[in-house]
Amino acid sequence: MKKVLIVLALGSAAGWWYFIGGRQVTQEDVQAFYRAQEHALLKREPAALCALLDAQYQANTVVTTQGREATSVLDKAEACEASQAMFDLFQTVGEKMGGIVQLDSGLTVDSVTLTPNRQSAEARITQSLDVAGAFMRIRLTSTDTLVRRNGKVLLLRSEVRSQVSSAGR
Repeated sequence: MKKVLIVLALGSAAGWWYFIGGRQVTQEDVQAFYRAQEHALLKREPAALCALLDAQYQANTVVTTQGREATSVLDKAEACEASQAMFDLFQTVGEKMGGIVQLDSGLTVDSVTLTPNRQSAEARITQSLDVAGAFMRIRLTSTDTLVRRNGKVLLLRSEVRSQVSSAGR
């Protein structure tokens, strides 16, 4: 009888974790997510950035460069490829400049709204990334939807507007 009670207790705990505890998002989770994202960016780890995206990730982006707007919709694979291409560009620029380019990032979580059941959160962020000083400057605002899947907070959706400028422009 004790074994049955132990199995029932363990099963109940596992069920609670799978359906409730492992799927709820908190304000602290959102802050920790963006710290991890910025850490991966500054460490130049595109695989770590990619691991923060949900399998169903989708981004709607508007990028303004030299007064021209380009829009795109990216899924997870495309976002991961774009991240790798960005770091490859940084590597190439660094080699041409005779070293490793310095990355300076600033990220502010402007607001976080949790759904009533805490199954997801909407975060509005502002981020800047300076590459090699003023060589390239990226400024973006994003409205992100974060979810928790089996204990891990992941980015499900992003609506991103960014502006890219370079030295002398």
